[in-house]
Amino acid sequence: MSELSVKTIEEWKTLSSESLQNELEKVTTEFATKFEFSHIDVETRKALCNLFSECFCGSPSALRRLIICFIRILARDKQNIEQLLSEELSKLIIRSALLSDADFSFNWEVLIEAEMCLINALFNCSSTREIFLQMSCAKLADRIREVNVGATTSGEGNENTSFPYLNGLAQQDIDRLAFYDLRITFIVSAHSLQLQADWLALGHEVLFNKIVENALAQPDQLRSRPPEAANEARPHADRCAEALKIIFNLFCHALPDNTNVTNTDNCVKMCADIVTLRDVDPNLEQAAVNVLATMPSSLEILLKKADQGEHCAEEDCVEYDGVDMHFVNAILQSLNRRLEPEARGEYELLGTYFTVLIHLCQRSKESRRFARLKVMPPLHAEDVERRPDEGNEFRNKVVRVMMSACNCRHLAAEFLFILCKRSVNRLLKYCGFGNAAGLLANYGFLGAINQPKRLSDSEDSETEDYKQVENLVNPVTGCIEPPHENPLEGMSQEQKEYEAMQLVNAMSKLMDQGVISPGTVGDDGRVRAVKHVLELAPKDDLRDEEESDVD
Repeated sequence: MSELSVKTIEEWKTLSSESLQNELEKVTTEFATKFEFSHIDVETRKALCNLFSECFCGSPSALRRLIICFIRILARDKQNIEQLLSEELSKLIIRSALLSDADFSFNWEVLIEAEMCLINALFNCSSTREIFLQMSCAKLADRIREVNVGATTSGEGNENTSFPYLNGLAQQDIDRLAFYDLRITFIVSAHSLQLQADWLALGHEVLFNKIVENALAQPDQLRSRPPEAANEARPHADRCAEALKIIFNLFCHALPDNTNVTNTDNCVKMCADIVTLRDVDPNLEQAAVNVLATMPSSLEILLKKADQGEHCAEEDCVEYDGVDMHFVNAILQSLNRRLEPEARGEYELLGTYFTVLIHLCQRSKESRRFARLKVMPPLHAEDVERRPDEGNEFRNKVVRVMMSACNCRHLAAEFLFILCKRSVNRLLKYCGFGNAAGLLANYGFLGAINQPKRLSDSEDSETEDYKQVENLVNPVTGCIEPPHENPLEGMSQEQKEYEAMQLVNAMSKLMDQGVISPGTVGDDGRVRAVKHVLELAPKDDLRDEEESDVD
């Protein structure tokens, strides 16, 4: 590996442009596949910064491209990146990307290298982001608008006066520039709450909605690709994915009062079109669902009366209680696919799916009933032969998420609880107390587990064969357990009392040592720590003991 040091950089300063270009070519080739550069110390980075800042403007285009390429590679590692990317050097890169008011002359190779460099630099360097936000956001938005919404193409007769260098570019070059501009926008908008608010106030979401709309006009590009077509160019799909991520950034912290209802509704409809597109690319679908999760107040427009909805293909029409369930059915099917065992590592990405379904089910009883039939259909005897988290039914998969360590486990539990109409007894029947205890404790509903069933708890949730085995179900595990030996069988009453006291004494000792901290259900329905082991005894037993002391 080439040893970069202050001495090396001082030697580079004495080289001609051609010789420096040769040295940079060697180093960039060697570093091209590396992502960590801890061996380059702070002083060396400062020396590099000074060298590049001094020689950049007077260098030929080929050398400028190599300088930017070298910075791009080093910017993969955020360690000490601030020592390399000074204010002056950051501005030089931005000017090379033609995103300032004092741009360099156009050179395609330098421009595209600067775009790639900015992606790394903006992601890892906060000072470069601040400079970019001050210099370039307006011009970036204008170029995105021109490339994606304007008349710019590779053909003739589409002269562009604002960005004349776009005239005559090959379409593949325009596609590449458009993608990098959107990726840059995604990064800066993700890091700046102020930019999110400013662009929403300016109505820039319309621009990104238009990019999604253009992509929907090319549905074949949005579908999943077979392995043999993995490297096939899909510019509309790539732009659409980035635009959706930008829209998510703009709306994820926005208050409803600060958004335009018309623009939001249009975005929701287009995202729903992506989700319901047959064989849609999973990444696009995920991005669309993420956006929908930020717009809960507009989701109701997707639940039209069946006779008011737009005409759809007969095989796609799904109606329930007179309401069009095409979208609800599509997102449930997608969630079911993503809950397959082989996708278990992607559970962290499911939070927005549960969020959208929760909002839909809370706002529409038809959606809730339809989703319940799909996720939690009436129980049969065979359903309780195994634990709720075992099996490959939709309910089993969601319970597994609820019992996992992923961030969306609480959303999965909330979704099931809503499908149960927030009935504790129904939730216990479908999930078992052991699986539902965490949710009930969080809500303060542990005190409701022994309350009588509501009439609706058995409505549409039981079958005749289930009723025959209902009394055999262990309420803690939610399934019928095989018979096992009673450890107390054959003991006399005195032996049982002795073993019970041994257990009480052992628990009391562990409590005193701080090894365990048993809990009980407080008056508020939440778990509280007990101060004495006797608080764990059933209240009826304590009452009987007190009465036995009365003469």
